[in-house]
Amino acid sequence: MFLSTLSRSWMGPTVIDPNIGAQRWVCTIAELRVRQWTVLGRRIATVGIQFVLPAVLFLSYWHWTAIDEVSYADFWRKADLVFSVFDNYDRVFDVACFALFLCLFGWLVWTRRLALVPRLGWAMCVVFASYLLMPSQIYGGSGVDHRLPIAWFLLLIASSAPRFPSRRVATAVAIVAGSMLVIRLVVIEYVWRQADEIYSADLIGIDALPRGIKLAVAIPPDAINLVSIPEVHLPALAISRREAFVPTLFAYPGQQPIALQPSYAALIHAATPQLFWDDLTGGDTTEITQLLPVLQQYDYVALTGGGPVDVPPNPCLAKFYRQPSFQIFAVLHDPGCASTDG
Repeated sequence: MFLSTLSRSWMGPTVIDPNIGAQRWVCTIAELRVRQWTVLGRRIATVGIQFVLPAVLFLSYWHWTAIDEVSYADFWRKADLVFSVFDNYDRVFDVACFALFLCLFGWLVWTRRLALVPRLGWAMCVVFASYLLMPSQIYGGSGVDHRLPIAWFLLLIASSAPRFPSRRVATAVAIVAGSMLVIRLVVIEYVWRQADEIYSADLIGIDALPRGIKLAVAIPPDAINLVSIPEVHLPALAISRREAFVPTLFAYPGQQPIALQPSYAALIHAATPQLFWDDLTGGDTTEITQLLPVLQQYDYVALTGGGPVDVPPNPCLAKFYRQPSFQIFAVLHDPGCASTDG
């Protein structure tokens, strides 16, 4: 991660004036004391103009929502999320990369060979403090603090100027860092090629659906987690590809500029994807019977996110498309299937 700064050690020391930021603060305070409002106003305007457009968008489109509250996860998760910058597809290799980075960073700090640009140093402190103070969930939005570790690491790289003992040491560090980067890209390419094969096969089933249908989704309760090749939200592509209604569409009030019609919102709340999964893959007869009137309001149902699974025979479902971890069934609109009398 220090490849962007290694060249500085080869080209000689970089001259950085550590007093530039302090001088600007002194000038600002001096202008305030002598009441040079014009000069001070220009300085504030130069800094504040970047916040005008976000403020306009926020005030124009923001609406209060009472979904959920502000909540914090366990504090140890803050330390764990720092590792997410290196978290890729191979946990052992990712931990090794993280450990090597910490060793390099610690060695540079211990030997006083790591110089930081003062102005960016303050920015790093502000971002890191914001990361510690930011909740994990706020008004329905989860993972609010997950994005900041990457910004913090980018600031760390941009502000760092390591000074290695010799060009030979700098070259060795560059070779190791470059090798790690290449290996990580190879791992990403390997996983993405696998994902491309799986997604291409799943999309064949989605593209075979009629246009304008209602597609129910069934996923296991533990499907919302980190996996190398996620398929949980793949059925939502039927919205754009087949003009279908899919209940897993992201349409949370206050988050997305999409609002559901009352009838569709009621259909979503009638049965969750987890309930469909439990009942269709092994629920008792009573639960399945109670779910049938809801299922009859859909035309198809997609089961995904739980790996290979065999759906017990159901007279109200017909096999439509099957892959190892993605299945589509047609819902048979039979009068007997809509009855709750069994």
